[in-house]
Amino acid sequence: MRESNPTNTPLQFKSHVITRDEIEIYDLDVDALPPDYELTIPSELDGRRVARLDEHAFAWRRTLKSVVALAGVRAIGDYAFDNCAALERVVLPTSLESIGRGAFGNCPSLRKIFIPERVSRVEPTAFWNSPTTIEIDEKNPHFSVESNALFDKDKGKFLTLLGGAVPQRVVLPDTVHEIARGAFRMRQALSSVLLPEGVEKIGDYAFHFCSALTSVAIPKSVVEIGENALAYCPAKLLVYKRSYAERWALENGREHKVLDE
Repeated sequence: MRESNPTNTPLQFKSHVITRDEIEIYDLDVDALPPDYELTIPSELDGRRVARLDEHAFAWRRTLKSVVALAGVRAIGDYAFDNCAALERVVLPTSLESIGRGAFGNCPSLRKIFIPERVSRVEPTAFWNSPTTIEIDEKNPHFSVESNALFDKDKGKFLTLLGGAVPQRVVLPDTVHEIARGAFRMRQALSSVLLPEGVEKIGDYAFHFCSALTSVAIPKSVVEIGENALAYCPAKLLVYKRSYAERWALENGREHKVLDE
């Protein structure tokens, strides 16, 4: 049986071999950490580079206060730090490229995080239900932040809301032409969203489980609505006559109102 670690001394990591030269860490060798534990993710273990933190690797470590990942880690898996209630400081390595679903979800003490230059993938739910604001490396060519929302670099694709508290009303900028997969998923306080003319695609699960959303006006420019984009969302759709959205509403049995062109 594993024991708790009584001090802030280095721990043993559990890992899988990915390739001859790389491993991924999937757990620690103790059941419980002491209060305010500060964890350093090494760049190497047993002569192999630490390339990835696996799914749920440090989830529910509720006394974990600080994480520093040394250079080499390229990916943080889904839910890797989910429900780390005391986590307030995270230093990500310059080697990082990907942050998975719910990776830092349900972390109420994590107020701010810096996204390095090489990160090219941040799942919309990466910081779900956490009060986290994001600062992007100015050299990062993939992301930008505006009004506590995450976009791609040119603000053409809306990725997700940031900062924990969900506003009741969201107005997207005129530059947006795509709503990402899961962008508003389970944002249950959201009651109104204004999509600009020019939006062409609403991704899979974009408004999934938005239970307070009462209506959505779908612009004439929309030519694709993804799988379960509006599932478990009671919103009445406002669609334009002879538009793609009108055909979609009819084919999917969605309540809708037809607007004049």
